[in-house]
Amino acid sequence: MTTTIKYDLQMPDGRREILDVAYDTETLRLEMPLPAELPAWTALDFHRCRNCPLSADSHSHCPLAARLIDIAERFGVPRQRPWDVLR
Repeated sequence: MTTTIKYDLQMPDGRREILDVAYDTETLRLEMPLPAELPAWTALDFHRCRNCPLSADSHSHCPLAARLIDIAERFGVPRQRPWDVLR
């Protein structure tokens, strides 16, 4: 079963953003659609997290980054400094 969480955000510049994040309630896997072409910043070896357990042989792109493309681009994350997922 899929559940959607709706985030209503007020940005510092006064702009308002509505985000819908859908996930599978059993697996917790994000149900965000993937574009046909993934941006370079989603490649697994691009600023890879220190604790990432994935192999580049089996994953060409970071699954989380690939599912968050729409959200990240709306907030300009690829243009900002890199950040790590700690847990």
